[in-house]
Amino acid sequence: MRKKEDKYDFRAFGLKIKDARVKQGLTREQVGDLIGSRVQTN
Repeated sequence: MRKKEDKYDFRAFGLKIKDARVKQGLTREQVGDLIGSRVQTN
């Protein structure tokens, strides 16, 4: 029988990042460029 794993909900973390990004007037793409990552849209 498999053990049930607790999974963390990252939604609140993501909302904090979005709030800080919007306050600085940055787009997701700009933040990605700053950290050296690409924006992936669904």
